[in-house]
Amino acid sequence: MATSKFDYLISKVYTTHDLSQRLQFLKNYLKVQIFGDKDTKNFSSENIAWFSTLPPDFTKDINKDNIDQIFADLEKETKNIKSLVVFIPTEFPSQTVKDITNKLRIDYGPNFLIDLKIDPNLIAGCSLVWNGIYKDYSLRAKINESREDV
Repeated sequence: MATSKFDYLISKVYTTHDLSQRLQFLKNYLKVQIFGDKDTKNFSSENIAWFSTLPPDFTKDINKDNIDQIFADLEKETKNIKSLVVFIPTEFPSQTVKDITNKLRIDYGPNFLIDLKIDPNLIAGCSLVWNGIYKDYSLRAKINESREDV
């Protein structure tokens, strides 16, 4: 049950940060709904709009007896997701993040996220960490490589 929910959630987010935020929101929002408090003013309109895009049957089997276990299972599954750490000099527009992640999903499978980190010291490029291996593809790295030649 949690796996199909997880697969759906993964398909609708693009970064590890987004996944974490959506899971936290979803759990809190459902608890408010399940335990009778219909006051949703503490939730952002963006999150409520996102919730309305979920399939109608997405939450039908979640109740007060299993909500904590379902979300514990979902959070456990997040630890198995491969993510590419991407250091960038400034924030990317959300469409760019979506495009990058979708391209990586085509190449590496649907359960793939990026973990964006801002490094203002980078110049014109990015650096990546995959499986603990760091590669710097920025202009800063090229300049540092060429320092001895200058």
